[in-house]
Amino acid sequence: MRHPMMIRFRSGQQGMVLIAAALTLVLLIGILGLAFDLARMYVARNELQAFVDAASIAATMKLDGTSNGVTHARDAANSYPNKWNFSTATVQNITVGFSENAAGPYVTNPIDVVNVDFVQVSAHTPVVLYFLPGFSTISPPPAMLLLVIGRTRTLTATATSGQFLVSSFRNGLLPYSPEAHNPADKEFGWIRNRMYT
Repeated sequence: MRHPMMIRFRSGQQGMVLIAAALTLVLLIGILGLAFDLARMYVARNELQAFVDAASIAATMKLDGTSNGVTHARDAANSYPNKWNFSTATVQNITVGFSENAAGPYVTNPIDVVNVDFVQVSAHTPVVLYFLPGFSTISPPPAMLLLVIGRTRTLTATATSGQFLVSSFRNGLLPYSPEAHNPADKEFGWIRNRMYT
């Protein structure tokens, strides 16, 4: 026959294992949520950066030293077709700035457009967090560090591109370009079956 003190001691150990397993499970779910939400923010940030990179280049191609060029550049950046969130969401909060120098300052409506050569495109988008806000509602103390987490995080990406004159290239770096086309010729100055590039 077992001693009553021995039975009480063993049942106390079993309850401790249950508490430790429950705390470990909460911790593992929190780490899983952290990994999921951080990975989601990382992917969204990269998609947003790819958008502003391409939009700033497209806008720079429209600059021609006129106010129409600035307007076309702004329109090109604002209506760039790339999307984010795995190509399902259009980028909404786009800011386009123009400057004569790469260092800035960038203004949305430049007064003197003749020397505007640089475009800066910024985009801001909120990313919904799924796991961390729910984990932060657990009573303290384990969740005290997570109380600052909101339901969304706003991500920002900025890219600058510009037109500038390159007067010299080092040997071997100059892109090869064939001779100019002849618009009066039916074949534009090209000779059939000749390799140009």
